Parts: sequence; structure tokens; C-alpha cells
Amino acid sequence: MSKPEKLKPGMAQLLVEGTDAKKFCIWAYEAYKFKNIQVQDFGGIKDLDDFLDMIKVLPNYEKIPAILIVRDAEKNPEGAIQSIQNSLLKNGFSVPSEPYSYLPGKPSIEFALLPGNTNSAGKYCPGALEDLCMLTVNTEPILKHVDKFLENIQREVILTHFHKSRLHSYLAVQNKFVGMKIGEAAKAGAWDWNHPELSRLKKAMLDIEQAASSAIEETT
Repeated sequence: MSKPEKLKPGMAQLLVEGTDAKKFCIWAYEAYKFKNIQVQDFGGIKDLDDFLDMIKVLPNYEKIPAILIVRDAEKNPEGAIQSIQNSLLKNGFSVPSEPYSYLPGKPSIEFALLPGNTNSAGKYCPGALEDLCMLTVNTEPILKHVDKFLENIQREVILTHFHKSRLHSYLAVQNKFVGMKIGEAAKAGAWDWNHPELSRLKKAMLDIEQAASSAIEETT
């Protein structure tokens, strides 16, 4: 189980699921030129309860203006939403009614579900960070060859983590990104930070960045 890092006074907290997501989000806020966000890895899905509980007793907690929680939708987006809401409620935080809904408070609260896209009925799609990354490069010509390769592979092998296989196949056929993990690829410029599919996550990060900026202005 991950333990919270020392809280930086006045910094909004971006809590993410896993090391890859942490590195990805660090390079995302660098790309967006945000300055007042501290990214922390809360560990696995089941660790969020304890992580939130530990944050509340850390020094400088009262100086934290906002918290954004980011996790994968996995196969059950509605279950993922309920899980985050239950963790917030259990720990006495405000509970947004839906993903990407900013709830002002002390601290302000928001949560994001990845990949963050919705279907024709307005329901959040299953998936993970890997799917979001691939959505940002969905017009790359090389993708049709990657998908054809994976289609052929699946005639012989059942790919139990298809989203990971697709992402790493895409990276593996480009000299600049071969062998990289998501965070490393983010640093190297593999993902289109201005792609519309990233707009929801960018807006959520902007929400807590602005909360932190406003808090800093009030103390100066």
C-alpha cells in the first residue's frame, strides 16, 4: 500500500492509481504549464480509502486547497464511480455526483475516470489510461497495421490485457519510443496533449490548479 508523501503547503493534490499514471500526470501538468499541483500515487483501487484517511492527519493538510482523484474505469465504469464516491464519503469529504464535476469546499473535490469518453447514451466507457493515450494518436496511419497485427495474434493467443498490448505494440514500432512505459513515452512526446480526448482531464487539472492559485492569492 502506498503512503502519502509530505504535503506541500498550498499545493492541490492529484491522487492517481499507480506509477504509470503518476508519471503520465506529472508530464501532463508540465505540458499544460500548471505550477501548483502535487501528484501522488495512492496505489491500487482498494487502497484509496486508507490513502485518504492518512492524508487527513498529515502536517499541512489544512493548507491543501483541492483534491482530484484519477482512476481507470476498468470494465465497470459505474462501479468505479461508486467506489470513489464511497471512499470520499467514508472519509468525510464532499462527494461529487459524477466524474469531472468540481465541488468547491475545504478542500474542493473532483474525480476523473479514464479514459473519460462516453457512449451514445452518455454513459462512461470502460477502459484505462492506456486507452486514453491511444485515443490521442487515433489518426496515426501506423495504427491500422498495429491493429491488423493484433487481430492476427488473437487467432493464436488470447490477449487478456488487450489495451496494454495495443499501446506497447504501437510504441514498439517507433524508434523514438520503443521499450518505453506510458510515463516515459509521455516525457518523450508520444501523446498529443492538445487532443480533444484529453480535454476533460485537462479541465479537471485546471480546476484544482485554479483553486490552488486562488488560495495562494488570498494569503499574499
